[in-house]
Amino acid sequence: MRGIGSAGFLADVGHEVPTALLPSLLTSTLGAPAAPLGAIEGASHALAGATRFCGGVLADDPSRRRKATVGGYATTAVLGTATAGATAVWQVGLLGRGSSCGARFREQLCQAPFEHPVGQAGGTSPMVPAMATAWR
Repeated sequence: MRGIGSAGFLADVGHEVPTALLPSLLTSTLGAPAAPLGAIEGASHALAGATRFCGGVLADDPSRRRKATVGGYATTAVLGTATAGATAVWQVGLLGRGSSCGARFREQLCQAPFEHPVGQAGGTSPMVPAMATAWR
């Protein structure tokens, strides 16, 4: 239980902190105007819907759910970390939004077990949803 809660918390922090720092990185560090920031955010929201859809399709198959969830966590971690080394606006957009897509993808997969009652296939302890939402 603690492992699931800790992994979820650290993944959220690892995604949300870079997302919060994105405007400062673009405007202050890279000297970009506000327009690229708006374009990156708009593209991010568009991709989030498609990513959630794909994650939902995979979440319906318990045999693929674990590998896909690990892939979502890995994508978020690798691309989020790589964003720190970006030297151009397009790199920030590509890496940052890729990280965001990984986070949205794993969100769908991580919520799937909570849709089944405890004791049924895919069910889990009622504490896991409480831990998963405690810091959101």
